Amino acid sequence: YPRDRYNCSHAGSNTYQGSDGEWFYLAVVDYRRFHELCDLLGMSELMADPRYNTLDAYYSVQSKRELTMILDEKFATQPVAYWHKLLSEYDLPHELVCHLKDVPYDEQAVANHYTYFHEYSDGTKSVFTNGPVHFASIDPASIPFHPSGEIGRDTDEVLKESGYTDEEVQRMRTAGEVK
Repeated sequence: YPRDRYNCSHAGSNTYQGSDGEWFYLAVVDYRRFHELCDLLGMSELMADPRYNTLDAYYSVQSKRELTMILDEKFATQPVAYWHKLLSEYDLPHELVCHLKDVPYDEQAVANHYTYFHEYSDGTKSVFTNGPVHFASIDPASIPFHPSGEIGRDTDEVLKESGYTDEEVQRMRTAGEVK
């Protein structure tokens, strides 16, 4: 551990990089769909190859490394958007590997109200997250946004509730101990 991509559980369940440097996750683990993958890739010779063309061979320890290398070469010939479109047309399971910056715009995240956007009065736009747990009594799309206010706006109040006098709070401010 950690294992590399060639010591995977299965070549049909692995990540692959397109010619654009982006990645996607292929999830064609069911041998019954292997011929569809071969058709999509224009690699019917793989279905004729005894190293891969039986159920046992497809899942064998030796084939996963070899087949991953073959698929690496093939997927590196086109950008990920090309493979995503083609795999979707064939209804073959896969998922794009996104960057952290893509998460707020993820269709599922937006649809489930896990992320939302807020524009401040000065025009600054920020993305926020909602918790992953939702309750039927609260519509996550209508959770109001309330800015927290300036940093330190409650310092005096908190210090006074903690037992400090007005004079002590003022002395701490003057000394630069609190802001």
